[in-house]
Amino acid sequence: SSASSVTFTVTSSSIFSVNQTVFVTGTTGNTTRTEGTVTAVPDIYTVTISFTPAYTSAASTGYQIDIYNPKTFYIITA
Repeated sequence: SSASSVTFTVTSSSIFSVNQTVFVTGTTGNTTRTEGTVTAVPDIYTVTISFTPAYTSAASTGYQIDIYNPKTFYIITA
């Protein structure tokens, strides 16, 4: 189905914050890494993400949500 806003259940929402850009990858149907924006972090196990255009996927579980932005230059030091 298609939705402009999706609430995901996650193991921990601690890395997410409102207005943060995130990327969602589904496991069935739409497996394209899709950019969205966090609109709410209701509790420690859920995060709501909005998409423009609406996100479409047949998967009901198994999504990957990450915050790595390929347009950002990261410097990692040891």
